[in-house]
Amino acid sequence: MPVLERIRAWITDASDSRRVRWHVSVTPEGCVAERRHGGSAERWSVRWADVSSATAFKTDDLTFDTIWISLESNAGEPVLFPDDAEGFSEAARSLPDHLAGCLAYDEWFSEVAHPAFERRETSLYLAAV
Repeated sequence: MPVLERIRAWITDASDSRRVRWHVSVTPEGCVAERRHGGSAERWSVRWADVSSATAFKTDDLTFDTIWISLESNAGEPVLFPDDAEGFSEAARSLPDHLAGCLAYDEWFSEVAHPAFERRETSLYLAAV
C-alpha cells in the first residue's frame, strides 16, 4: 500500500475513534443530552419544570464556529448541546413548546451565528421568579 493511502487510512480510522458524538432528545417531560467518545458516554438531563434559564451562545473553534444551547436549573448541572448534535434542530425549534416565553429559533439563530468567529450569546428564556 502506498504511503499516502496508509496515512489517509490511519487518519480516517483514528479520527473516527476519537470523534465525539452528541445526541439530544426532547420529551414532554424534559431534555436529555448525551456525549459519546470512544467507548464512554456521558448523559445530562433536565425536567422542563426545573429549567430556570436557557441561553444560546457561539464558540470560535479556530476553523469553525459551534452554536450551543444551555438549559440551566437549580436542580443540577446545566444541560448543554452543540449544533452538530443529532437532534439539535428539533430540540432548538421545540423549546418554545416547553418553555413559555422562550424565543423561537428564527428569532435568535441569526443573531448568535453572525458574524463568524466572534463569541455571541443571547438569552432565550428566563423563568419567572
